[in-house]
Amino acid sequence: MESSSASVKLPPNFDIRSSQSANDWNYWKCLFEDYLIATNQDGASDKIKLSLLRNMMGPESTKVILTFKLSDEERRSYDKIVSEIDKYVNPKSNPVFERFKFNERKQEVGESFESFYTSLRELIGKCGYNDKCLESTEDQLLRDRIVQGIQDHSLQESMLRCEDLTLDKAANMCRTSEMSKLQVKEMNPTLLVDTIKSRKVRDQQGVKYKEFSCRRCQTRHGPRACPAFGKKCNKCGLENHFAASCRVKKKVQEVKCEESDSDEGAYCRAVQSKCGEKKAWSENIEIEGHSVQCKLDSGADVSVMPIKVFNRINTNLNLKLRECNLKIESFAGEKVKPKGMISLRCKFKNFECYENFIVLDCSNVLLGLSGCIALNLIKRINNVEINKDKEKFIKENIEVFEGVGRLPGVFEFPVKNTDDQICHPSPRLPNSMLAPLKVLS
Repeated sequence: MESSSASVKLPPNFDIRSSQSANDWNYWKCLFEDYLIATNQDGASDKIKLSLLRNMMGPESTKVILTFKLSDEERRSYDKIVSEIDKYVNPKSNPVFERFKFNERKQEVGESFESFYTSLRELIGKCGYNDKCLESTEDQLLRDRIVQGIQDHSLQESMLRCEDLTLDKAANMCRTSEMSKLQVKEMNPTLLVDTIKSRKVRDQQGVKYKEFSCRRCQTRHGPRACPAFGKKCNKCGLENHFAASCRVKKKVQEVKCEESDSDEGAYCRAVQSKCGEKKAWSENIEIEGHSVQCKLDSGADVSVMPIKVFNRINTNLNLKLRECNLKIESFAGEKVKPKGMISLRCKFKNFECYENFIVLDCSNVLLGLSGCIALNLIKRINNVEINKDKEKFIKENIEVFEGVGRLPGVFEFPVKNTDDQICHPSPRLPNSMLAPLKVLS
């Protein structure tokens, strides 16, 4: 028997005070009973069984067992001790709450069906569907739905504490609570205001509030439920609002345009924007008789004008925008729909031209490559001619070539004579780590 006992695997220690003790006790008890059978101890006296039970459960659980209020004769009974442990780890369950957990159980992402099915089996075993009850199944389901769906959380808590809760008890408690609130309202109308204020404090407990239109996310929700909280705006990079609600206007810096074979015309690949750039090239251009500050962008294939600037220029001209089929997308990925296109007369000093402007909802006027060339604001230099007459060039720029490259007096540089050339291999460790390693060694 000793050889068979030595080969049997012992069950692990059982913590009777653990939060998972109710779920683990039946499994551990099954392992312990299998151990008794495998070691031929299932027919042993209660004294031996209790000794093995306390030894395998561990000292912490033994301390709890010794606190059970039992007589001396009951303490020597193995079945009585196991029954008391069952009561300790499995307090009287609430069928209403257990059914709520069962109905709310859903398969998790990545969870196998067998695991989900086993969990449902464990949960439904505590719901008491097979218990004998004076109420019909319809009344039980109706009672469960009342407890789970009631708005008054204090009343819900009271019904969960009620033992042997029936449909009639639940309905009477709800009617009594509602009637008492109406009576208190008539007796003291100001108390209702205090009650409403106290409910606002209990927002985290599930109290519902009236929804409102939020300016940060452009949706309707209750207090402290904004989906934009903590999120970064794709337009300005600031937090706690979406791009649709962004009020920060970015300056249009660059427009890149690609050709398209479709009938929609050119496709503007990106409108890159940066705020507050101080070194941008800009010039005052006369557009239809109005002095307008324009940013010069030789990398842009089209010119851009804000709708506000166009309206100011068009005060007495009555110009009409043409339909624009260009697709424009901002650098942040936001699609910008053009208001239209207009050809305006531009003048800078002695140069004039008609430039097509894309009218957008932006901040600054951007003059593209074609407009910059037509107004002689930028000029492309293809080659640079060098004067081949060297002597003539030096004479014309004599101040550049006099006294440069020479130092007064004679200087000597001491040089160490080294006969043997030494080549040191590169170290395997950085020099900054050599000193700490020498200390450790």
